[in-house]
Amino acid sequence: MRSRIISIIGVALLILMALPAVSPPALATETTIVFQDNFGTSDLSNVENRDVPGYDDWDDDSDDGGTNCAIRDWGTYTGGHSLRLREGAFLRKNTISTTGLTNIHLEYTWGEDTDGDGSEDGSLIVEWKQSSSGTWSNVNTHVLTGTDRDPGYNLVDATLPAGAAGTSIDIRFTGSTPEHDDKAWVDNVIVSGDPGCLNNGQFGVKLVSVTNNLSDNTQTWCYNVTNLASGTSCTEMSYWVLDLCDTPAQNVTSSSPSASNFTDPGFGHAIKWEAAVAPGATQSFCFTLDGIWQGVQRDWETRAGDLYDSGTVIGPGC
Repeated sequence: MRSRIISIIGVALLILMALPAVSPPALATETTIVFQDNFGTSDLSNVENRDVPGYDDWDDDSDDGGTNCAIRDWGTYTGGHSLRLREGAFLRKNTISTTGLTNIHLEYTWGEDTDGDGSEDGSLIVEWKQSSSGTWSNVNTHVLTGTDRDPGYNLVDATLPAGAAGTSIDIRFTGSTPEHDDKAWVDNVIVSGDPGCLNNGQFGVKLVSVTNNLSDNTQTWCYNVTNLASGTSCTEMSYWVLDLCDTPAQNVTSSSPSASNFTDPGFGHAIKWEAAVAPGATQSFCFTLDGIWQGVQRDWETRAGDLYDSGTVIGPGC
């Protein structure tokens, strides 16, 4: 008997292993989620005040408690409750803050359930606007095709225009259907974005040490350069320049990392490092030049992408 039970268990395990893995929709790929709702509630009437815990409620159910804009179950759909829209009803969320964020995305899944009578079934209209504006802009118009699809069938990840970043926005879903039995379904609504970049292109240059090498009459200067930017969309440094004396032209004998002497219209004789310093990182730079020099204020310049920064720091005088 025991061997028969073990055999049955083994067969069951093989069957389970053969079944395909079921994964949830790959939503919310951005860093920061500022609003989301999967309509998971036991109240199946008005959708206002029904949201994922920790996030704000929806603001305007045009149907005001009726059944045209309502949370309902879709038969065999395993995603739980979903939003059902029909006959022009809409659901709107106001004042979603995107302050400090860029690359704003509106993600959702949608489906349809129509009467199959051969006539046009309408569409699901998705819109957004800045909260301060009275004009809605179209994100997508999904035409209902008469083929029933559950609310998780179609996955959409829409990148909103640049005007949606760093502000407050509203979103709206409308079921523009001509008949009561033509219905658009929505689920898994997410608004997200990437943290913006603070202090992009700004750098700090600090003198760390000056060493007089009396045995060979040279002098070594060392600096730390810090990229003050923070955020995922910031730019790394591509080079930095330190002004040197033109007369006499100071001779750099070595540098670490390797640098070049060059003449620049804004600097004259200078030393330049072409080096990448990532946002938030600090890198050390040293060079040795002939002679022993007094320290004076010297100009420096950095570049990160198309952004330049400049300042002064103590360097070798003339």
